[in-house]
This record gives sequence, C-alpha cells and structure tokens, in this order.
Amino acid sequence: MGSQQLLILFFVTLTAAIALVVGIFLFESSDKQANRDAIMSELSQLIFSARAYYKKSTMLGGGGGNYRTFKMPDAFRNSTTCTIERIKKNHAKSHIHFLATGNAKGVDGVNSISIEVAAYASGIKFFQLN
Repeated sequence: MGSQQLLILFFVTLTAAIALVVGIFLFESSDKQANRDAIMSELSQLIFSARAYYKKSTMLGGGGGNYRTFKMPDAFRNSTTCTIERIKKNHAKSHIHFLATGNAKGVDGVNSISIEVAAYASGIKFFQLN
C-alpha cells in the first residue's frame, strides 16, 4: 500500500473515531435532558393535582385550604422515570413539598437528578437540586 493510501486510511479512521465520541457525548447529554424533562412533567402533574385538592372544598372531597390530608396518587408512586416522595417540612397546611430523584446522573455527574417542587398558597416553585 502506498503512503498516500495509508494517510487516507489514517484520516478516515480518525474522523470515524471522533464522530463516534461526539455521538456518544450527544446521546448521554440528550438522555439526561430527557430524564429531567420527564421528571418536571410528572412533578407538574402531581403538584397541580395537589393544588386542585387544596383549593377544592372539603364537601367535594378536597382539602378546603389544607394540604395535610393530600395523598399522592399511586400513578406517581410507581413511576418508571423517577422516585417521588413527599417531604414533610413543618407539616404546615398551607404548603406541600415533593422531591423527585431521577434515573440519570445529574449536573455533578455523580449523583442522580434531583428536583424539588413546592406549592404554597400563593403559587408553585421548582428547585433543581442536581
């Protein structure tokens, strides 16, 4: 084989290797973002369900301005995207907190994605922990 053919073979191999590494990096990056988006979607559904319960009258099966008796629906307990748990912070009736831990690694690359959501009487706040 001539030196020109060897040089072309080398550059083709190098280009293929670089393309493979970039493809793996992009896949991992999009996988993390997809997991984060799925967690945000599930937390949004859960927190809006809690807000509806909070605002609904007790006569209609709601909390009547109280989060204390809200029970997380089973659909959120058995999620394949993440693990969601209720965080008891002072167990106040005017706010509720949930923490979701995802399957993919978070920003630090070591721990799983963690997002907390809180519903207050005045609104909803999301906190990205990792």
